[in-house]
Amino acid sequence: MRGRNARGPVAVLVVVVAVVLLGSFPTARSTVVQVSVLALLALAMSELTARALPRPERKRWLLDGSLREDAAVAHRPSDLVELENALGWGTYGPREFSTRVRPVLKELATYRLGNDQLIPAPLLPVMDEDAQIPERITTQDIDRLVDEIEGL
Repeated sequence: MRGRNARGPVAVLVVVVAVVLLGSFPTARSTVVQVSVLALLALAMSELTARALPRPERKRWLLDGSLREDAAVAHRPSDLVELENALGWGTYGPREFSTRVRPVLKELATYRLGNDQLIPAPLLPVMDEDAQIPERITTQDIDRLVDEIEGL
């Protein structure tokens, strides 16, 4: 498609150059006409060849599917998005921990504990709303809590 569109302006350019050369060199009229006709015939032959031959198959890239506009977007569970947003900070104060991180960790711990009523000591700040929370909680502290929850 692109090659066919590019040949039209080239043919017009050949004709314009031929007219300019005819005006500039009136004695070499037959030579200018012959060269112009040959150039136009070559363009016509390349056009016919392009239309007659099948287009070669375009190489597929590994990421072609993701470049399509209608590519399916992977569904991300709302819990995962919520957890990523909650853990996006580097350090947390008691208020941020209580409002952003504790509810998510408490839900995970409750799910993992099931009917087991015995709460391990490291999880008390997560499960007990009245538990003493340190002044600053880092992402590493939260990582240790998540590891403890996964160990249940």
